[in-house]
Amino acid sequence: MKKRKIVISLLILLIIFLLIKTFLFRETLYIKDFDSVSKDYTLIKDMLFKYYDRENNSEMLILVIDDKKYELKENDNGKKVNMSEEEKESLKKICETSYKGHYDFLWVTDYYIIFWQDETKMYGVIYTKDYKKSKKEIKSWYGDGIQFRKIKKGWYEIGHFGI
Repeated sequence: MKKRKIVISLLILLIIFLLIKTFLFRETLYIKDFDSVSKDYTLIKDMLFKYYDRENNSEMLILVIDDKKYELKENDNGKKVNMSEEEKESLKKICETSYKGHYDFLWVTDYYIIFWQDETKMYGVIYTKDYKKSKKEIKSWYGDGIQFRKIKKGWYEIGHFGI
């Protein structure tokens, strides 16, 4: 009888701890209302994977965002990415409304896309087809200081949070 009370007490304490951790110490995402722009992110993601497959032979494609025309250009040769007006509008909406800062460029590979805030790479939003592989690769470059915060399936914030 005494063991049972101890086990039940420990389970109650564990449940209380988990509830406190879940509601009081929840990590706040930097991105504002991802659901309102998820279709825009998805449209750009799909377009970029198609572009990468069609145009690229390297391991990573770096694209610069023109924040006046909301166009994309390849970093190494300045070649413009052919975008529809709908895609440009989605990129504009992403850049202007989804994040309190802005995005300067994108990294595109065959299994992930990162919207980077700027060249410091202190903050970004990543879509990945393979979270474990992407996380391992990115941490190999930036060390354990880079963190991942899940937004929704396949989408994560990455950065050096709290710096």
